[in-house]
Amino acid sequence: MAAKLSVHMLMTLLSLFALLGAVFIQPAPASAADDWYVATAANGGNDANSGDAAHPWEHINYAIGEAAAGDTIHIGLGTFVEQVVITKPLTLLGTAVAPSPGGTFIAAPADVARTNYTAGDGTVFDYVILAHDTTNVIVSTLTVYAAGARKAGADYYATVVFDNVDNEISIIGFDSGCVSGAFNNNIADIDIAIWDNSFIRVQNSLLVDFVRSGVECNGSLVSVRNSEINAEVPAATCVRLDNADIGRVDENLLLSVGNGIVVVESRIVNIVGNELHGTAALNGIQSQTVESILIQHNTIYGFQTGVIELGTTAVGYIAGNEIFDCADGIALNNATSIWVSVYDNLIYDNGRGLYHASQLYDVTGNVFYHNTTGIESDNNITVHCNAIVANTAAGLALMSDGTFNFINNYWGDNSGPNVDGAGPGTGDLIDTNGHSTLTFDPWATMNLSATPPAIAANGVSLSTLDLDCTHNSDGEVMGCNIPDGMPVHFTTTAGTLTSATALLSAGHAITTLRSATAAGIATVTSAFQAAPEHTVSTANVTFTAGPTVSTGTGVYVSPSWFYLTGNLISLGASDNTVTPYIDYWGPADGTWTMAVMDSAGLFNTPDALQTPPGDMPAGTYTFRAKAQGNQSGLWAYGEIATFVFQPPTQPNGINAGTGSHGSSLTSITTIGALNPPNIQVTSASISASSIAAGSPVTVSADITNSGGASGAAAIKVYLNSEVAGSQGVKVSGGSTTPVTFTLTPSQPGEYNVRVNNVSAGTLKVSGRNDSDTLFAIAFAAFIMIVLSLLIIYLRQRRMTV
Repeated sequence: MAAKLSVHMLMTLLSLFALLGAVFIQPAPASAADDWYVATAANGGNDANSGDAAHPWEHINYAIGEAAAGDTIHIGLGTFVEQVVITKPLTLLGTAVAPSPGGTFIAAPADVARTNYTAGDGTVFDYVILAHDTTNVIVSTLTVYAAGARKAGADYYATVVFDNVDNEISIIGFDSGCVSGAFNNNIADIDIAIWDNSFIRVQNSLLVDFVRSGVECNGSLVSVRNSEINAEVPAATCVRLDNADIGRVDENLLLSVGNGIVVVESRIVNIVGNELHGTAALNGIQSQTVESILIQHNTIYGFQTGVIELGTTAVGYIAGNEIFDCADGIALNNATSIWVSVYDNLIYDNGRGLYHASQLYDVTGNVFYHNTTGIESDNNITVHCNAIVANTAAGLALMSDGTFNFINNYWGDNSGPNVDGAGPGTGDLIDTNGHSTLTFDPWATMNLSATPPAIAANGVSLSTLDLDCTHNSDGEVMGCNIPDGMPVHFTTTAGTLTSATALLSAGHAITTLRSATAAGIATVTSAFQAAPEHTVSTANVTFTAGPTVSTGTGVYVSPSWFYLTGNLISLGASDNTVTPYIDYWGPADGTWTMAVMDSAGLFNTPDALQTPPGDMPAGTYTFRAKAQGNQSGLWAYGEIATFVFQPPTQPNGINAGTGSHGSSLTSITTIGALNPPNIQVTSASISASSIAAGSPVTVSADITNSGGASGAAAIKVYLNSEVAGSQGVKVSGGSTTPVTFTLTPSQPGEYNVRVNNVSAGTLKVSGRNDSDTLFAIAFAAFIMIVLSLLIIYLRQRRMTV
């Protein structure tokens, strides 16, 4: 037993040492890499040369044979007819010339001069460039052409093949010309084939004229980013991930008459920020049997199906996409998937916005509009807090019995959906097709309000318009919202909107109405910008006739007091029961305020007497007045007038009772309403989406005061539900003030960052990026494991003695 244990212990120790060493022990710095040069014979290339810039070699394969690992081979202008093979870490760097065509071209030799290559899984490739069984290969700024028919015995003809090539190898295009790292041929099955445990990044490349795949990954890790891929054959696919361990397809333009992206039998795949444009094509994104997939922030249009799920998906998220002009926007076909969530998508102008035949799906916060049918459901489904609006045949069609939970959705009208033509509302139709297991009550409502509802008709007074999308028909807060960032369009019959478009944020879209100069009523209408013909909600704002201020004498000022006669302020009405009075006095900079009122709460009438603190210099001062009597309220609180006066010439103590002494009023102007402050966070952002623990990140926000008066508010930044910072911010009326917070999260994790109630984004905090610390921890752990196993071994040996 001791012998067996010792062998087992030795193998365990060796395995642990190899694993920890591979992860944490850093390689010694490489020796300085050399640069070599290749040119066509016409440009002085000759394999008898020394290979420097002045004396280039002629053939790429010769240069590869002469170069050492880590070297760079610069390839000059012209066409090189070679089947290139790379088996060591190298950089092949072509020469760019704009506009296209130009630069460095590599073309396949005739098929009789080519050889096939058998990959590790047995796939046989005909190829132009092949890299295999190595690391750190960079291919950049090349246009590569396949030529001739596929060689006999080959499964695929690929322009570029990477087989068992690991560790951050990249195909990097060149960004200054019209062609960015083009892999361009007319007959290849695959432009870039990534096979057998390779780790590949394809970026800034143009891939065209293939008959099967632009990029195809089999059993590897791959990232495809910032590239244009054009599938011009109906059976072709821009990007195909087959048995991918980890796949990322980000920020690409994919043009296809076949498929955009196909994912089969893969583990973790993220498809983010792409534009997929189909022309009578098959599927934009097709997922078939995936452990985890994220499809987010893509624009998908012109396909038979925008996003289709065919095989089992353990966990899937379809979020924040814009999908239109497809027969089906999203089709979820597999009844055996575990969980797929569809949220925050904009789905419009499709035949069916969402077709669903699977169980355990959550559909939340999407907008379905202008589809023939918004949602067609053939299995159990939960659908909450969506806007299902202006779909021409039906907002919802049920195709089977099941559990259909459709509460808290907005159906295009606050009265609710129209179920089988029998109400209760006039919103989108729900066609149950005789299936009665549907719950849709309560439904979401959208209500526009104006604060204040009446403002002075002076061309400057403001009212805040708030479209509230947070409550349902029972008056309850729903707990979920129509997606943030959804644009809402506002129109008005009078006055001026400070912004005709506002984005939904935390269930609210807010704009401001500036009054007209004539009395009347403004009707403000709100609608989704994508469906402007469909009114969501309206609100009325009354413009009231404000006061007029007469000019002339009537101000008496001494070094310690001043006097205004009542006839300076007139409501412009003949009703003598209406008495204006002053409730605020102060200099224009607002550094002091004072008012003297009688026991009834009014100033002495018809005249108003105030005593300021100390002498008053010449300058511009402001008063604010309010009407009393049976017309109280016609003049909204906050009407401002300004007058300018000269210092008094009379000595102190002159009797002011006559109102006939002192300086005369030199000018007086009504300047509008000073509405109470209304301070809100209107936007928020974060400087990075991921950082290492202990690193700083900046959160920025705009704080807007849509009121007329200055005010202050406490602005807080949150990491999830915890306050991570706070500061008081003073904002002048009608202005916006930026604020920033610098945060240094110490704990790894994923955080939702918000400023007050406005989301700034998601922040991923990873462990500290300190290789020395990691090495120390790993080494300490390794020593502890070794000692523990050694103790166990000695005890076992003692027991056998």
